[in-house]
Amino acid sequence: MRYPVTIAIVGLAALSGCLDGTNPFMVDSPDGTGSEQLDENDPNTDVNNQFLYDPDRGLTMNAVQYDAANDELVINNLPFDGPDGRYDNIAGTTSTDANGITSGVYESRQTATTGLVKHYAVFVRGDYLEATAANSRDWFGFGYGGANINRSDFGLPSGIGEYVYRGVYGGARTFDNGGGIELTAGDATLILDVLDFDPIEGIQGAIAGDITNHVALAEDGTTVVDNLPDVILAVVSFSTDQGVFEGGEATTALPVSGGVADTGSYEGIFGGPDGEEIGGYTVLEGPGNVQVTTVETIQWTYTFEQDIIVGGVVVGTQTITQTGTTSGFDSIPASELQEVTNAGGDIPAFIGAPTSGIPAGADTVSTTQTFEFLSDYQAREVGVFVTTQQ
Repeated sequence: MRYPVTIAIVGLAALSGCLDGTNPFMVDSPDGTGSEQLDENDPNTDVNNQFLYDPDRGLTMNAVQYDAANDELVINNLPFDGPDGRYDNIAGTTSTDANGITSGVYESRQTATTGLVKHYAVFVRGDYLEATAANSRDWFGFGYGGANINRSDFGLPSGIGEYVYRGVYGGARTFDNGGGIELTAGDATLILDVLDFDPIEGIQGAIAGDITNHVALAEDGTTVVDNLPDVILAVVSFSTDQGVFEGGEATTALPVSGGVADTGSYEGIFGGPDGEEIGGYTVLEGPGNVQVTTVETIQWTYTFEQDIIVGGVVVGTQTITQTGTTSGFDSIPASELQEVTNAGGDIPAFIGAPTSGIPAGADTVSTTQTFEFLSDYQAREVGVFVTTQQ
């Protein structure tokens, strides 16, 4: 894991009221209990153009356009990514999968005085959907980013009712200890049942899926630096009128214990006149570094005959049995492995038990146990996916 020079930037925001002391962005709350503040920068005003927007979490991206003529992205509301907000395609990252979904990685422009915080974006598109996930590298926390999914057309599938969709996932993973950025990639699979669950107030059906072959990439957008756990997308229903699904639960599992590693959410939209595509975005938070090692333990037994000597004379023999246990933790303590994990480093995949203290000729039994070490710092992954009906 990389540790770049970190720019310590603190974001400040202020909103001035009108001259009469009122705030123009305060309105009565829906439940009538008081007032709530409207965010004039909130982009979620069009059901066909959905954003993962939550400024309190640094998810501030509120506009994105793809400039097909120049193969560039134009992104708004991410600080220090350059005055034009233009992102250039990183050579060699664009590819089209077997399902016809295209993806590529883009980076913000920098000069000596502008674009001082490096940003990256992953752009995934099909025939009807475009999806973008972006994040920044050099912050003490998770940084500023966001995600977007938009469509050119919409209708629900009109066929048999159950479908499989496959496509591409891509994202960006940042760390709350200033530990840089990793790009991410994977294969997205969704299953859809239009008819079940039965409709309740315009919400019906079921969508579920997963993201497999989930890997972390270096900033070149192609070099795999780590394997990441599969993402499980739990069942969520959708709006039949708008073709939108919200509030889906996204999780990953720890590799050994099977406990929950990352938690988060996913949501998205249908695309195409007959629901040919489904796309969406995810946000996950969990341990920044999970290390796994297998530690050997050796139990030994040494039996030997020893003379019984009385007055300098051997009067007989006796059988002596010695036992002992040695462990890999004797050579590398668990506390040291935890320190390496917290530093973002790699621990050995296998730690053998030391054998120097075992008598020659002793009988030995070797066993192993696998352990997980989770870093104290956290990671957040913002990603997008586009899938097409099979």
